[in-house]
Amino acid sequence: MKVDEPALPLMQPYFKDIHLAADQTREKYSQQLREIVLSQNPGLRRYPQVVDALVMELSLICEGTKGTVVADDYNFLGDRVNECLTLIQEVRETIHESPAKELKEAEIVEQVIKRGREIR
Repeated sequence: MKVDEPALPLMQPYFKDIHLAADQTREKYSQQLREIVLSQNPGLRRYPQVVDALVMELSLICEGTKGTVVADDYNFLGDRVNECLTLIQEVRETIHESPAKELKEAEIVEQVIKRGREIR
């Protein structure tokens, strides 16, 4: 990591279940979950692709459970996010062409967060 780069913002564990109103749309769940995620992990704002994928996954859980995300599910996805961030950091340190870097980062988000695959 270069001296002028901020430290990698790993997603922090969350120890409470999240309970949102049961009768909401996915978009409304997404909005509320984004606020929760970013209030607990403001450093993630630098990784909008990662936040978007995480919020989508959490919203799908909310839809299936009528507004609840248990802490274990949140933290399981948090582990995926942290793996994703670590891989993206490695890509940023090794690939210098912007289009290739962006493509690789999008692929990492797709594979690790959305599909749940381990890349290492």
